[in-house]
Amino acid sequence: MRSIFDSRLKISQVIRSLNEDEEDLLPLRVANLLPGQKVGFNVYLKVKNSTAKRMEFVICCPQGEIFQPRWLETLKEKSIPWVYINSADLPLVLSYLQHNLSQLLDDNQLSSHEKAVLVYDATLLWTRHFFTCEKERMGKQIIQGTELVEGLFKCIQNKKFHYDLILQLCNHGQPLYTHSINTCLIGLGFTRYLGWPEARIKAFGLGALLHDIGMTKIPPEVLYKSGPLLDEEWRQVQHHPADGFNMLKTFTNLCYDALLMVHQHHEQGDGGGYPDGLKLVSIHPWARILRIIDSYEALTARRNWRPPLPPFEALSVMRNQCDQSGVYHPNLLTFFIKFLAG
Repeated sequence: MRSIFDSRLKISQVIRSLNEDEEDLLPLRVANLLPGQKVGFNVYLKVKNSTAKRMEFVICCPQGEIFQPRWLETLKEKSIPWVYINSADLPLVLSYLQHNLSQLLDDNQLSSHEKAVLVYDATLLWTRHFFTCEKERMGKQIIQGTELVEGLFKCIQNKKFHYDLILQLCNHGQPLYTHSINTCLIGLGFTRYLGWPEARIKAFGLGALLHDIGMTKIPPEVLYKSGPLLDEEWRQVQHHPADGFNMLKTFTNLCYDALLMVHQHHEQGDGGGYPDGLKLVSIHPWARILRIIDSYEALTARRNWRPPLPPFEALSVMRNQCDQSGVYHPNLLTFFIKFLAG
């Protein structure tokens, strides 16, 4: 079959910037495609139709075709880092990425940071699928998520991987999904810094990845509202930790510590949190840690109602909240600041 790569591909024809408003087609980093392997889904390039003067998505690798090495070289030559996939094909894409995961992690030509970027991409797609496709939310998907968390941990525990690279990995494109994986990634690094055993770190990472799944019960017009929330809307938001706990409690491969962390991640040491208004002594230790990471990630990310805060300013806000009203566990916050300082 003749491919778009068999015709002259002009650099001016290819639109390489990402369109975050595109719902049906999702970006996939080119480096996730392994040459010589069959691809079980359509792969698209975003191109400019010079005649019609509009952007179009053109299939560059049809479903069932082997992705040729020369195609990868062409994309590299043209400095094209992204291709696109159909959102309906996410299960097929995730299976493909999962199949390639061990090969990518064992590739000595890739740095630990490059590997982490690719695992991050796969985890982001998995999070989107798990959060949005309720009918397909089963135990095997949790196992898949566990393997991705293990892949992220394998990358960051490499001796050549510095902790500041964790923050460089964090993406802020899609608030719910990127917030979840960023919290997971920072959580893996921080609990490793605290000296936790590996199995416990991974369990915490999976819980952190899923901690905001209850947000999917909130209507989008409330979740992404740019103005102040009405009382009823705020009550909906306050219920998301309990909703998340109820959505996940039937999964036997999620430890109970992680479930309690999901339920309590908005509790505050001064009793002013939600959903139960617990005091610090009653908050699960994992939830105390997640409360700090969750706040930091949210403050340093852009939201509809405010710009992101620089890391130092975000930590200053958190330190003041801790000193004035005991929102966070003081010793844990001190350790977290030291962790981010390198």
